[in-house]
Amino acid sequence: HAPDGAELARHLDVPPGHERLAELAREWTRGARTDRERAERILSRLRSAPFSYSLEMRDPGDRPPLERFLFEWRTGHCEYYASAMAILLRTVGVPSRNVTGFLGGRWNEFGRYYAVRSGDAHAWVEAYLPGEGWVAFDPTPAGRDELGLGASLLEDLRSLVDAAIVWWELDVVSFDL
Repeated sequence: HAPDGAELARHLDVPPGHERLAELAREWTRGARTDRERAERILSRLRSAPFSYSLEMRDPGDRPPLERFLFEWRTGHCEYYASAMAILLRTVGVPSRNVTGFLGGRWNEFGRYYAVRSGDAHAWVEAYLPGEGWVAFDPTPAGRDELGLGASLLEDLRSLVDAAIVWWELDVVSFDL
């Protein structure tokens, strides 16, 4: 169903204190003729240098965190990227919302199931585009594998232990005739 005007207006709210972000969004989207173009330009800027992915948590002090992220740090985790894109889109009139969930998971060959862990948590953005509805955009630059979060011997061992725990819980502890 298409959202009504009141629902879309709710997705245009911007908290006070984000004037620099509005200025940045106008700069990044200058010349864009459609909401999709605006979204793709913001997405492109956030996914390229000097921006990079990091799990480091920083204290923004008394400054707005997104301002520090976009103008100084230029590195952060997915929540910074999703929040930044949503606010930037809203300041140029594109309804947007943050979405959180899980991205990925790993196939457990030993237990023959997908294991989804807290490290698979992720945040991205949905923008409402006329004629298309809510469209997902992931502004977080690549970087998980470079942080050593990929497969390894330790990951295989973890999968084996996880499969044993699941088997024990399902076939022994929860066994019911």
